[in-house]
Amino acid sequence: MLNRIACVIVLMVGASLVGSCAAATNKTDGRIDAHTLLADLKEMIKETPETKQKCQEMLENIRAWREKSWKQLQGQSVSPKYGFEYQWKPQTYEDSMACTQALFSDERHVEGNCSLKMMMDLVGGHKRRSKGEVWVDMRDHPPVGEHVPVNMLGHTVAASIYAPWRARGKPDKPNGFQVFVKDKDYRSQYGPWHNVREAEWFKISLNVSPFAPRGGHMDSGFDPTQIIVVGVAMGAGGGSKATYKGPVYVDGVDWQ
Repeated sequence: MLNRIACVIVLMVGASLVGSCAAATNKTDGRIDAHTLLADLKEMIKETPETKQKCQEMLENIRAWREKSWKQLQGQSVSPKYGFEYQWKPQTYEDSMACTQALFSDERHVEGNCSLKMMMDLVGGHKRRSKGEVWVDMRDHPPVGEHVPVNMLGHTVAASIYAPWRARGKPDKPNGFQVFVKDKDYRSQYGPWHNVREAEWFKISLNVSPFAPRGGHMDSGFDPTQIIVVGVAMGAGGGSKATYKGPVYVDGVDWQ
């Protein structure tokens, strides 16, 4: 009986705390996440309390752990919707084939332990290779805490980008990035153009709305309340014939 009572109380005490961190998918240095909390709980209840006194001691330890962990959770930043523990893929549209592979990489990252590595073969002015994209179908790989299709009306989708040296192209016609989304009927909205900044992480974003963004594009009939795809595009600067063959990195895709 003590065993059953103790287990029920322990689960009640710890469930809300673990649930508050359920968005995390892997442990990162200096942070606590759902995996860490569950491991801590398992360690504390690995032995069944045999007496009322031991049961009370266990509950006191659980409560102290809960208070300490809750304070730590409140002090750390919220994880992004996509930290690339999910499968993204390169676009295969005929006019967007400059991204040849989408790979998970631990070479560079700003969130978690890895980022998305876009292998680019960008050729300015080429019919098929002047632009390349990566995207995720959220119906297959939903972000934690979201119901798909996602109502993104009024939300800003952001991503962190790292582009190595030579990725900028022509200084007067620089290559650039855009965030894009697609609704359930695959109608698109592309955010404003962000010029490449080499050898540093920088942010790009899209404010999802019923109107075409300045410097971006929106298909007729686009529905910002029914989003199923989130992606990042890299393109050659307008009128540029520059080429770039190599990686660029995407990380911390999120929306607020």
